[in-house]
Amino acid sequence: MKRALLLLPLLVPAACSSDPDSFRVARIFADNMVLQRGTPVTVWGWARPGQKVTVKVADQTATTTTGAKGDWRVSVGPVAAGGPYEMKVSGGGEVVYKNILVGDVYVCAGASNMEWQVAGAQDAAKEIESAQYPAIRHVTVPKGMSRTPLSDLPPVAWQECSPKTVGAWTATGYFFARSIHQKLGVPVGIINASWGGTTCQAWTSVEALETLPAFKGLAAKLTGGESVDYRAHEEQVAQWQKSLDGLDKGSQPGAKSWADPTLDDAGWKTMDLPQYWEKSELPAFDGVVWFRRKVYLPTVWAGHEVVLSLGPIDDADVCFWNGERVGSTEGWNTPRRYKIPAESVKSGANLLAVRVSDTGGGGGFHGTPKEMMVEGPDLPLAGAWSYAIGMDLSQAPPRPAPPAFAGNPATPTGNYNAMIAPLIPYGIKGVVWYQGEANIGAADLYRAVFPLLIRDWRSRWGQGDFPFLFVQLANHRAVAATPGDSAWAELREAQAAGLSYPNTGMAVATDIGEAGDLHPQNKQEVGRRLARWILQTSYGGKDVPSGPLFESSDVVDRRIRVKFKNVGGGLVAQGGPLKGFAIAGDDLKWEWADARIDGDGVVVSSSKVGKPTRVRYAWADNPEGCNLYNVEGLPAAPFRAEP
Repeated sequence: MKRALLLLPLLVPAACSSDPDSFRVARIFADNMVLQRGTPVTVWGWARPGQKVTVKVADQTATTTTGAKGDWRVSVGPVAAGGPYEMKVSGGGEVVYKNILVGDVYVCAGASNMEWQVAGAQDAAKEIESAQYPAIRHVTVPKGMSRTPLSDLPPVAWQECSPKTVGAWTATGYFFARSIHQKLGVPVGIINASWGGTTCQAWTSVEALETLPAFKGLAAKLTGGESVDYRAHEEQVAQWQKSLDGLDKGSQPGAKSWADPTLDDAGWKTMDLPQYWEKSELPAFDGVVWFRRKVYLPTVWAGHEVVLSLGPIDDADVCFWNGERVGSTEGWNTPRRYKIPAESVKSGANLLAVRVSDTGGGGGFHGTPKEMMVEGPDLPLAGAWSYAIGMDLSQAPPRPAPPAFAGNPATPTGNYNAMIAPLIPYGIKGVVWYQGEANIGAADLYRAVFPLLIRDWRSRWGQGDFPFLFVQLANHRAVAATPGDSAWAELREAQAAGLSYPNTGMAVATDIGEAGDLHPQNKQEVGRRLARWILQTSYGGKDVPSGPLFESSDVVDRRIRVKFKNVGGGLVAQGGPLKGFAIAGDDLKWEWADARIDGDGVVVSSSKVGKPTRVRYAWADNPEGCNLYNVEGLPAAPFRAEP
């Protein structure tokens, strides 16, 4: 979970009218947007007090008059699904939005696994190449925090789905939307409001949080409003970053660049990649590190274009091939792929150099070995690289301190105020939520806050109990040899508490995670499981919406029988005998259990537990190998049943 520094600009008038100081429309409205079908379209903005405002969408028109403070809101339609349409808004000024579609709109919110881009997903190149879905649209909500609810967003841009755009989209949101679009043929809009490292409470309003004892008095602490000049801070940080570039020993004027193939790097140290450098040779280091490696290509590839894949790099990199710059990227979770032009590719030794800069948190290459390769000849790049420190941030001038309340994406209510409040009441079909890692170790708090967030958002949108889908945490970390307690399992249980509310659905992901990566790349399956739930529950499907969910348990003699719902066509053990069940008696000595399927349930027992009183399934940080599914191929959710 990468904690990023907030750079939130001041709200400025939209440049969309003949009188921008008095007339503007909320910025979530833009060309290429998707409007929600089946309900009146609510449009809002600002103009002079007492100003008549007219909104026309397709053949539907509505008019209102601004209030004393100049704010206005009007509902028009419903408008028939399809398009493209135009929207014209006039009221002292005029703006026309083009290429609008009407379909279903989903807010895709949460932390880094929602933020994770299509470019970093499994089979990314193939997925991007085939992304020809102009009826799927995406808009990214700029990252931001605020003490109080903001009235509007910074400028945003809705995009059509194409190979040129989809790589930077939320992967979970895209694959979810694609499944719905392919099944129903309706336009789908994705509003991506995500920020890595954020907590659940950061996305909840202060009024809702203050109903919990843990957040009593929060509102009184949130002072200062929107008056902080973040633009001045951005300029300060930009100047500071330029000064750091001048301190890099690897790129000094008049000296040989560390990207030069003729540089003598015999004295450099070595590091095995990929890994965060903090886990290897450079603990607690921030700054600039140069990496070099010779790449030997066969003669047949001389003069042919190849693609360099390096996986994600934290935070920023500049890549050089035989001394020539071939690409650079900002973004800690964006996999790097750079084309090497044919004229730069030679047989034998080629020198690859990568300048990596990081100013906080983990730094370096943090993908998987299979992501690091020269595509074409398919030569692996994982392994030993030479490295040297170009600049140590601890010896540089300190970074300008951000204004109060900025820079901490875990601050309660901050993300809600800056990234969700300005969206309301834009018409939506529902919400897709993927977050939880930042709340590990605080499951009791999450169990209270997460349902509160669901109720809070539904209440504020005023669209009833719209679908609220969420992803349970994937398996992660080392596999435990013996059963026991798990903070990850407790957080998954707290997430599942959301299912107690109507029209909520959960996608289980404990079979698609990775022990060494917090961000599973198989976002396709996550999207499919989310879409399956809503297709069955909100679009008239007849199939089971999810995998088996715990319903009840009964102790019978020396055994415990567990009953499930959502069994679909029946329970199955994939790949062999059932695994992942554990039982214990009142002494709390947990033992792996023998388990067998019995109708819509599972019977568990152990010769080591004479009087079992409690049972768990997949109760571990990484419950890898747990194999209870329904016939439809959906995994059972982790659970515990204890007195």
